[in-house]
Amino acid sequence: MKKKKIFCFILTFAIAILGIAFTQTNVKAATYYVDPKGSDSNSGISRNYAWKTLAKVNSVQFLPGDKILFKSGAEWNGQLHPKGSGNENHPIEINKYGGKERPRINGNGTSNYVRNSGTVMLINQHDWVISNLEVTNYSLQVHSQRSGILVINNGNTPEKNITIANNFVHDVNSDTQVDHAWKVTGGIILIGINEDLNGKINNNKNFGFQNVSVTSNQVKNVATAGIRNKTTMLYSNGSESYPKLNKNIRYENNKVDDVFGDGLIISEVASDGIVKNNIVNKFCNANTSYNYAGLWVMSSDNVVVERNEVANGKYGSNDGTAFDIDLNCNNVIVQHNYSHDNARGTVLFMNYSKNGVFRYNVSVNDGWDNNKLISYLPKDNAEKVDIYNNLFITNPNTAEIFKTSSKKRTLRFVNNVIISKSEKLKTFNYDDMTGDINICNNATYGFNDKWFTSGENIKLQNPVLVEKLLSDIQDSDSGINNLNIAELLQISELQKAGTTIASNITDFAGNPISINPSIGPLEFK
Repeated sequence: MKKKKIFCFILTFAIAILGIAFTQTNVKAATYYVDPKGSDSNSGISRNYAWKTLAKVNSVQFLPGDKILFKSGAEWNGQLHPKGSGNENHPIEINKYGGKERPRINGNGTSNYVRNSGTVMLINQHDWVISNLEVTNYSLQVHSQRSGILVINNGNTPEKNITIANNFVHDVNSDTQVDHAWKVTGGIILIGINEDLNGKINNNKNFGFQNVSVTSNQVKNVATAGIRNKTTMLYSNGSESYPKLNKNIRYENNKVDDVFGDGLIISEVASDGIVKNNIVNKFCNANTSYNYAGLWVMSSDNVVVERNEVANGKYGSNDGTAFDIDLNCNNVIVQHNYSHDNARGTVLFMNYSKNGVFRYNVSVNDGWDNNKLISYLPKDNAEKVDIYNNLFITNPNTAEIFKTSSKKRTLRFVNNVIISKSEKLKTFNYDDMTGDINICNNATYGFNDKWFTSGENIKLQNPVLVEKLLSDIQDSDSGINNLNIAELLQISELQKAGTTIASNITDFAGNPISINPSIGPLEFK
């Protein structure tokens, strides 16, 4: 009899445990509605019984699969900081309902956290989708470090599965005072940091992000950056490092316009970084002593930057280029991009990086502020960048192709087309370069320089075709609307005149590369 009682107890206990597990894994997700005409005393689970305020939303611990829907065209003032996390199969979603117009949330100068705060903010949360919001964070009275949409991880576990899509983030005036501004503020920002919200350093070491998708957003008139991620390890002595804790970070189909500083930055990625089909316009639009650039990669491995357009960068101190492979990068490929009208040049290559590639890109009218096309700092063969099959059409005021701070550099520059509007264009700011420099199989027009008169370099002999290409490009004041680089295919001197660099790749137009490649960004068929 005693054994039977024990058996029944164990069976009852097991059923109870299974019941709890079944309940926890089968919680019914809810959809909550938010309407300025609603009431916080409502249930929120239907349009007729919607919640009213952001404060009500912020007070709820949401569960996997829940949806928080804001009424289309409505407006709220304050900070949206909902709680809870989803799971891999059931994220928590913020979205709109009832029309095509985005609901608008105005942060009005958020300032409740020391390092950075956002109008829409997640902290140590995972499996979220934020879509179809209009977000601002503007104030002339409140001075703070702030952003539009901000995701923070200061915990000890990588946060996963964050999607930010189809939002319009604009008018964010984060404090840009030189003495205390932080560059990791602005439009859409993801921060991993070993620091709590009051500025105290902790011992956490795994504060990165995995599986982040930032797609189809519009960011306009923000400071300091448009879109970026960042991980920073702070130390008590004031120094910091940039651990590569992020994986599978994707920025696609975004438009960033009118930015105080950097346009778009992907940073501290260990693998699977993609920056594709984005447009960055009017970056570095303030003349400050800070170094900013258009679209760049920092301290990352295995990142591909392709099919982006970067234009109309005006300032940027020593940087200011459209693209940049910055410090501590490995295996970063920048390909099939289009840059134009950037005052400080096309691309910056920093030292202390390896295996950088810059290929099949088109640059028009860059370096117009009596500046360079390429700022180049690699100093030994381990840092050498492969620069090949690009097209550079320079401005008459472009001073040099390469600007460097040392006479000893290592470089491979092959299969490129350089069309100059000025015979004064120089290759280097030093005439007596002494490094391991390989310049061959390039085609030039409009300037003479000793670096392009040796080896297999050619000088284009058909001015009619080249001048036609130039005439099709309008002045930068009107915008470059008629660029048709397909006219390069009429210049037979380029056909099969290049040297083989890589296989299984495509040209600027997406065509496969032959065994005997052409010079320039287009492959002859």
